[in-house]
Amino acid sequence: MAGDRPQVTVLTPAWCDVVLEETARLPLLRGATGDIEFAVRHPPGATTSMTVRLSDGQAADAFLGPSTRPQLRIECELEDLAAYLREGSDAVHGAYMRGHMRTTGDLDTVIALSPVLDSDEYAAALRRVHDETHFG
Repeated sequence: MAGDRPQVTVLTPAWCDVVLEETARLPLLRGATGDIEFAVRHPPGATTSMTVRLSDGQAADAFLGPSTRPQLRIECELEDLAAYLREGSDAVHGAYMRGHMRTTGDLDTVIALSPVLDSDEYAAALRRVHDETHFG
């Protein structure tokens, strides 16, 4: 839990463990299943991918690397990922409108995942991940 341990460096295996721990307790939502891949331009000149696999609304896995079947792929800068974790979907909309973020994916899966991604519980889990993350 946030505050109980030292911050972990973003986009590392330990950070993926934090993401999984904080998102694994989301409410069950049948049908909200799919892979979300974050392709983050970090370090400079490189792209590091991490994937969160949701199954019925709950995180089943979080790992470094691209998904073999991303139903939603979000390409962004590290600063935009930090803002997303801190502020939720409002940060995504702003970054997208400024051309800082690109999203691709399967529309049916994105619609199925929307109740999770827009939930207060998911936003709170992302804020906890942000608070436990070292971005420097």
